[in-house]
Amino acid sequence: MATTMEELEQRVASLEKLVAICLGALAEGEDTPAKRGARMLQRELETRAETIASWNKYFRPQGDPVEVISSKELRDRLQAKGIRPEDNEFSRAIIAAREE
Repeated sequence: MATTMEELEQRVASLEKLVAICLGALAEGEDTPAKRGARMLQRELETRAETIASWNKYFRPQGDPVEVISSKELRDRLQAKGIRPEDNEFSRAIIAAREE
């Protein structure tokens, strides 16, 4: 199957666009894991309210908002209800279910 001149021109144009994008990214500076992480964190902070609102809409259609708490507060609440982390109740139940 022969490639036509028009197809070759389109492929070259696509490659030129890709090279221009890559060169533009290099001109902005080296993209490091730290910079990518900072961008991801910034994006999360900017969209946090939207994320929580969509979460509430999907999981709480009756309108009850989801209470967002820290992991420390969750641990404190569990301990207040008598759940002791050193008992490993959850992992024991999983292990017992596997052994059945």
